[in-house]
Amino acid sequence: VSHTLDVLKDILLPFAGKSEKSLDEVTDEIAQFLARFAASTRLDSTPQSNDPNNADGVCDTPKSSPTSDARGIKSSKNEIISPALHESSLSFITTIGGIAGSFDAELADDGDDENKPYSFSNTLCIKNLPPHLISHLSVSMNRVESITDEDMELYQSPNGILFKTESAGTSNSESKAPATTKPMEKKKAAARKGKGGGFDAFADEEWEREVKKDLEKKKKALEQTASGPRSLSPQEKEELNQQTQRREELSRVICGDFPRTLAAIRSLCESDIEIGNACLPVFGTAVVGTVVSSCSAMMLPDLQNDAFD
Repeated sequence: VSHTLDVLKDILLPFAGKSEKSLDEVTDEIAQFLARFAASTRLDSTPQSNDPNNADGVCDTPKSSPTSDARGIKSSKNEIISPALHESSLSFITTIGGIAGSFDAELADDGDDENKPYSFSNTLCIKNLPPHLISHLSVSMNRVESITDEDMELYQSPNGILFKTESAGTSNSESKAPATTKPMEKKKAAARKGKGGGFDAFADEEWEREVKKDLEKKKKALEQTASGPRSLSPQEKEELNQQTQRREELSRVICGDFPRTLAAIRSLCESDIEIGNACLPVFGTAVVGTVVSSCSAMMLPDLQNDAFD
């Protein structure tokens, strides 16, 4: 805490005083910077809720960028905010929140330089930081609620293997089943008809052998799939690449932006009881909304725990 106070007093506040911008503008920029590192997984994703052309409220890298993919998201690893930077941001929020809680506007002397770091921290934590964090939470929650059941099946499927939905697999098996069983059913029915509809041991044994052969073929096909995937067609390879990209996008939200934003809000509210109470009107409704959400992704125990915590 003492080191943070020294940084605020000797470095940050003198820098803000020399800036052409007002102290309020500098404070808001610091809050925006801090919220981005605490609540995001990438530097190029910033909430822009006022942009009507941006459906999910996120400002990604322009599509004209030579290093961008078709969705306008850079693939450069330099854009990623590491877990270490995220944890450092949370630690700073906790520290500066504790400093902010020590400030009392009624007793403070505006002309006292010793009170300026406390006043600055209080303004940052109560006025500037919560709106930026709630913007991140709104964007992350919209993305979480847009995740479908099929997205969740894809997210939980093995990497590097072409994913097929259960409905597709069921329809394929149903369409193939009559082709393998109907001929034997016809033979069996014909044999019984020739015997006057009575019991024919030979026909039954022949039918059982064919069924066993059919089951053995299916078993071998499953073993080949488990031991090593067959060669994929160009269309399947393209589909696999799209699935891999989609799985990464889902992971970025489920394991990154959403839990990081909740952790940042938790760090600020738990830093000091006065700060938490002051921020409650801003965070309350949105955080409760994450708890009661019944979307597919919120069925994951980890996300449920993050929301309840």
